[in-house]
Amino acid sequence: MGRISCRLLAAALALSFSSPAVHAGKAGLGVQVNSSGTNAVLFPVQTQTQLIIEPEFSYSKTRDEYYDSSGDSSTALGPTDYRYLSLGIGLYKPFARREQSYGFAGMRLGIFSATYEDKDADGNRNAKFETKGMVFAPTIGVAYEPYDRVSFSIDAALNYFVAFEDFDSDGSYSAVVNDRRQLTTPVRFIARFFF
Repeated sequence: MGRISCRLLAAALALSFSSPAVHAGKAGLGVQVNSSGTNAVLFPVQTQTQLIIEPEFSYSKTRDEYYDSSGDSSTALGPTDYRYLSLGIGLYKPFARREQSYGFAGMRLGIFSATYEDKDADGNRNAKFETKGMVFAPTIGVAYEPYDRVSFSIDAALNYFVAFEDFDSDGSYSAVVNDRRQLTTPVRFIARFFF
């Protein structure tokens, strides 16, 4: 599934940026704050036909250190590492354009990978949990443009994702493999700055 989804995403990006309409539009940089906690950097491109093509990237890495209840650092229980990476693209069509605002509708497609790894005090792995999947998200929102090169928007999506999960408790990856499907409705706030 991973190779197919990566190829589809790469093909969508290549086709979207090869259009002659893209070169007459404007490009920029955006920042997303999401109600589900996955923030992202966006690279919006608005074509001369007003279609918005928006690749997005999100990465986070966290390490939690655990100690016994005495709090003495010499009795460490070991760290837990969390990593998250996602790549996606959004395609949106504006409608009901006013002087400084408009509505938009479209979809986002993406792939993601998340890893949780628990280690003991010596650095040996106790457990590892990996999730890889795809997201399809019909999206609708509104945008406000106080200036020609600045845009603020809020949108809501119906996120449908399919994920494959592996759980390894002893280094063999033979414990559990799950196929998970989930439907969520995140709300995003996005600030875009065009060049």
